[in-house]
Amino acid sequence: MTKENVTMAKDKSLVSLGKRLKKAREEANLTQFQLYEKTGISTTQISGYENGNKSIGLSSLHRIALATNKTMDELYCGSESSRPITSSRNDGELIVNCVVALYDAEVIQANPKNRKNEFVPRGEEQYFRIGFSKFIDILDDMVLKLQDFEKNKDNYPDPQAFREQILASATKQINNVLNNRIFKLGI
Repeated sequence: MTKENVTMAKDKSLVSLGKRLKKAREEANLTQFQLYEKTGISTTQISGYENGNKSIGLSSLHRIALATNKTMDELYCGSESSRPITSSRNDGELIVNCVVALYDAEVIQANPKNRKNEFVPRGEEQYFRIGFSKFIDILDDMVLKLQDFEKNKDNYPDPQAFREQILASATKQINNVLNNRIFKLGI
């Protein structure tokens, strides 16, 4: 993807986010000035967010969510089906969706050679490997499979279906572990 394409994609996502912010403000029957009074975010900033001209930080998104009685997930992602975290149907899926959201955002990567949470050089940047405290083998395996999938997705007849199989498999494995624990505890 060229730098121009990345900028265009970013601009489209900012515009979409801006539309959701404006809609939430209007649904809450607030003017930009009233939203400023509730959040402390200047009307210039609010206008910039709503028009897709400015990126919004988590703190500002949180304040707008509180003022408009929306969740941050709702404002940022839009429809419920687009919300990878809160649209989960069970605990296993919730865990998988959280890890996948971090993986897709390139926050985490799997590095099977270093399982000690040490800094690992990669290019000019340093990445810190996430250390999962539960479901280590399942989640590490899932992230490794996702990385392999990304490299080879052109080889699959239905790449999206194959990716969903990876996630469904991890979800099922985690739910099996959780259900076995609940069964053993007699809950």
